[in-house]
Amino acid sequence: TLVQELRAAGVPVGAASDNVRDWWHPYGDYDCLSVFAATLALGHLDTAPSEGSWTDLVTSAPARALGLESGVGSLAPGSRADLVLFPGARHFSELLARPQQSDRVILRGGAMQASELPDYAELDDLVSEKTQKPGP
Repeated sequence: TLVQELRAAGVPVGAASDNVRDWWHPYGDYDCLSVFAATLALGHLDTAPSEGSWTDLVTSAPARALGLESGVGSLAPGSRADLVLFPGARHFSELLARPQQSDRVILRGGAMQASELPDYAELDDLVSEKTQKPGP
């Protein structure tokens, strides 16, 4: 891919996914860490100068693309404290090797939220209607 070249040329680059149990990707569940891990692998971004060099792909870059750059997608004084912490990962490589199994501490507006992933049965009503299969 040309993600590194696009960024070097000054083109804004972000990553996201809406692939949640649909015809194109029946395994997704809106986990941004999984999207980030896949983006790093599929985009061949493991040659970056440091492990955190591409974190903006799933944080500040999408926020800017949506016009939400004031206090969203970054850590700065006065910004809303919406973030996910991974206290069990000693290294970035451990975090990305098993993104679905990582312990999480979720803060929304600075307040801790439930951090356990929901059981799949709890998500059934959200995906009860299948996306129409694309035609020829």
